[in-house]
Amino acid sequence: MFNEKDMKKQAIIEEFHRCVAEKSKRCRKTFAGIKLENAMLQLLAEDYKLSPAACCKCLVDKFGFECDVEAVVQLYRNYYINNAPRRAEVFADAATTVIYLQKALAGDINALKLYQSGYRSFLESKRGQRRGIYSHLLLAVAAASIPQLLGEKERGLALGFNDTFCKYLLYDLHDVIEKAYSSQKRESRVPGQGKAAPAALQADYENLKLRLSQTEKALEQSNMLLGDLQEEFDERLASVRLQELTEFFAKLNSEKYGCILDQLLELRVGMAKLRDSGCQIPLELNGLLILVKKLIQFMRDNHIDPQLQPGSLHKVKAADIEFWQYEGSPFAGAAEEKQIRVISPGWIYSEKQVQISRPKVKEEKENVD
Repeated sequence: MFNEKDMKKQAIIEEFHRCVAEKSKRCRKTFAGIKLENAMLQLLAEDYKLSPAACCKCLVDKFGFECDVEAVVQLYRNYYINNAPRRAEVFADAATTVIYLQKALAGDINALKLYQSGYRSFLESKRGQRRGIYSHLLLAVAAASIPQLLGEKERGLALGFNDTFCKYLLYDLHDVIEKAYSSQKRESRVPGQGKAAPAALQADYENLKLRLSQTEKALEQSNMLLGDLQEEFDERLASVRLQELTEFFAKLNSEKYGCILDQLLELRVGMAKLRDSGCQIPLELNGLLILVKKLIQFMRDNHIDPQLQPGSLHKVKAADIEFWQYEGSPFAGAAEEKQIRVISPGWIYSEKQVQISRPKVKEEKENVD
């Protein structure tokens, strides 16, 4: 569909590359993690079936990012693509919108209108507080479907673009295409004159009219850009605070500190058994029991909840434990079921649906006499 020999299309691509370079100058400082996020989406745009573990390996091998699976899992959750069917749905929606873009590049003005409305619908239909993040995803899918859209240099620059700059870069692409294919027919008269104006005067009038329209549009977009940048800054700041809180509780349940959250659950169960058995607890331990009780209350008040019941048994398939830490023999296929025992319940910040730590499970093999 994209003919490299078409000079008009080449001009569109070159102008779009200029827009990328211009925006990169205004996007020198970004929040940490944006490059990792954009790199992840570039990989998923090429193969959305990548699991978090496989994606993490590609990020290290291809981009040289130092990251762990937990960080990639959280990014999947941010985009609500943390299961295979959901990933397929989201990337299929993006691909549908990009098809209109491909047709628009070929000169189909009606497709350009469909692309614009489809882009807005794509953002509005997605979940999450930061819907602007899906601009990253759509840009990545567009670049994967139309390789000429972003060269190697432009891909590198786009890695640092935040939500707002990705969104306005897609607006720029729309404007560049519209300008290239818009009708060049102009009225042959200058307003206020009853006869055809001289060619030179008519040309000057049309040029001034076009420049005025472009300046007004640029001013409007600049004002919108400033507002969107401030809004995104506030959202990112809230996200950083949430991440810091999550990391704090994740450290509490790390093996380095003895999995404190897991231990609190075990202590609560042990205390309940002592009470039920009528055992007299020494007065010297009352302070410890009060401390445990208050820590558990603190967790509840802050919506830090276990995902599973410790020690419980479950029948699962491979897809069910994609985001868990599993110890046992490999699954023979997608339909195979295994019985597992929960070693660590996994913890989640339920108010924001943010995972603090993944459940740890172990295959429970049946005893054979």
